[in-house]
Amino acid sequence: GETRAMVAWARDEILKLLHPFMPFITEELWEVTAKRDGLLALAPWPLKPAGPTPEQLAMLAAAAGPTDPLISPAFVMPFFDHADFS
Repeated sequence: GETRAMVAWARDEILKLLHPFMPFITEELWEVTAKRDGLLALAPWPLKPAGPTPEQLAMLAAAAGPTDPLISPAFVMPFFDHADFS
C-alpha cells in the first residue's frame, strides 16, 4: 500500500544520492530492488522541494509577532536566497 510506496520512493532517492560515491553497489541495488529498464546513472537527480514563499514567511512573522519566543528568533537574521542546485 502507501507505506510500501513511500519506502520504495525513499530507497530510490537514497540510491540516487549515494550513486556518485558508490556507483557499483548502488547500480546493483537499483537493478535488483525493482523491475527497471534503465541504469541508475541515467535516472533524474532528486529535486529540492519548494519552500515557503517570501509572502508566506511575512504572513507568519506578522501572525506570530515579535513576542512569540518560538518564532521571533527565526526572524532575527535576514532571509537570504540560497542557490538551488536542482
